Amino acid sequence: MNHPEVKTIVFDWGNTLMQVFPEYEGPMVTWQRVAEVDGAHAALEILARSYRLVVATNAAQSSAEQVRAALNRVGLGEFIDSIYTVHELGARKPAPEFHGSLALRLGENPSGLVLVGDEFGNDVMGSYVAGWRSIWLNPDGKSAPALLPVQDGEITSLKELPQVLDGGWLPRYSECLAWLIGQKAGMNLLTHVQMVAAVAYALAAGKAGATGSEEIPALSPWQVALRSRAAWSARDREICCKCTPDFALEFAQPAPARATLSETSSTR
Repeated sequence: MNHPEVKTIVFDWGNTLMQVFPEYEGPMVTWQRVAEVDGAHAALEILARSYRLVVATNAAQSSAEQVRAALNRVGLGEFIDSIYTVHELGARKPAPEFHGSLALRLGENPSGLVLVGDEFGNDVMGSYVAGWRSIWLNPDGKSAPALLPVQDGEITSLKELPQVLDGGWLPRYSECLAWLIGQKAGMNLLTHVQMVAAVAYALAAGKAGATGSEEIPALSPWQVALRSRAAWSARDREICCKCTPDFALEFAQPAPARATLSETSSTR
């Protein structure tokens, strides 16, 4: 694995490791039907060889013991070192207290933790604010709110998770902006970078499919953000104008605001 600083992977539970069936009520362990999320067993079996695996959930109807019993029903419990619910942590994602209490219990610095979850607000934004890494399980290919992909990785299936963790982390959004500001970038360049990064993400998320344009490059937001101040030349401005179609303006924001934190939760 290429992330020696990451020692522990924290998983959300509902719709990340186990499927939530809305027709059932009460603790999941009592449900007539339970099922793992596709690819969960294969991914955990691989990752357990290199990482400590933990479950941390907003579930309020299940105790930690009941969560483990449910995981055991689908053969996942053997891979999980420890389990934490709102009852143990005294807070819910995305509150910083949730992440802070969990990091303290695990004896880890934020840099040594990565959270895998399916809810952008609770899992991704909550981790970003707390200084954790995050990987967004996004099977439907949804776009990040405000076209601001603050997740450190994104997967459509848990089968992809080991491979993503084998790769290197890209610079974080805040790190890119800090670098540009350190290069004495002016407001025009900062605005340009954020707009083009949003456009690039919109294209990668498939929002440009209806235009049929073949002239728009598939830019990485981080490649754009890491351009130096010296690169802001007349030629760049000309390219920017050519590569930023009118349709993108409805997606791009000159100063992307922090995504509204989702209050939805897994209550099983």
